[in-house]
Amino acid sequence: MIHKVGKFNFIVGLLILLVIVCAFGVKGQIGVVAFVLLKLYFPLIGIPLMMVLVVWFIIRKIRRKEVMHQLGGIGVCAMMSFMIFTNIGIVDIVYPAKTKALTSVTVQWPFKEATIVGWGGNTVAENYHAAYPNIRYAYDLVMTPHDIESRNNADYGIWEKVIYSPVKGKVIATYNEEEDIAAGTEDFKSQLGNYVFIQIEETGTYLVMGHMKQGSIRVKEGDSVEAGDLLGQVGNSGTSSEPHLHIHHQKQNPTKVLTFAEGLPLYFKDINAAAMPVKGIEVVPTKIK
Repeated sequence: MIHKVGKFNFIVGLLILLVIVCAFGVKGQIGVVAFVLLKLYFPLIGIPLMMVLVVWFIIRKIRRKEVMHQLGGIGVCAMMSFMIFTNIGIVDIVYPAKTKALTSVTVQWPFKEATIVGWGGNTVAENYHAAYPNIRYAYDLVMTPHDIESRNNADYGIWEKVIYSPVKGKVIATYNEEEDIAAGTEDFKSQLGNYVFIQIEETGTYLVMGHMKQGSIRVKEGDSVEAGDLLGQVGNSGTSSEPHLHIHHQKQNPTKVLTFAEGLPLYFKDINAAAMPVKGIEVVPTKIK
């Protein structure tokens, strides 16, 4: 059998199978790296290569030549590429994190007024972030009005709203220089845009907040912050369709590891909703410092 499909195809197939097992069965950063490879990188190689092999298979078939090696290669490419269906929305696969086994943190709400959860929760339907390991438990927060067709950032309810630190900790990095883009455009310059990264004193893990307004950040690297301290204002910088605050919790230092980081559960206290509020819920803080 190995001879028919080709030794190279067999070995590569075993390696890809190992990556699949790691992605869905191994926890921690090894599982994260394997999952990201399957979801984002392997399809970029597998799909074009599969198309070439299919054409090659057809040509050899017409010429009545042996095609088992080509079939083996097509099978290997299919193993590399199956996660493409999650990227185009045909199948939803949540990153298989065991929430209860992970380091979680419960923090204060980052605003002092009613906020809408644009994306949040534990399923892809409620929270598209759940399909990615590093932002597995992330939230996108907006305010009324939102999800409108205006390209004017000032027409959105959360534009320039003040963001307060949800935790006590140390600021490990900020960026304050990226220009905000018009809502509904795709003139993206970075992923997070202007951001604040905080190492949480309680757990030693990290809080990431992004898409802040250019020039609005009031803290700097090395600052110690208390929960409730002013951090900056909501903007529309980075890869963003409209003004909103992105917030997530991760294990690794985001200045060193972002895409391959392990996302951790993030809960909120002193609000009128569940500790992990889901998409569409209006959240009102019940205790304001």
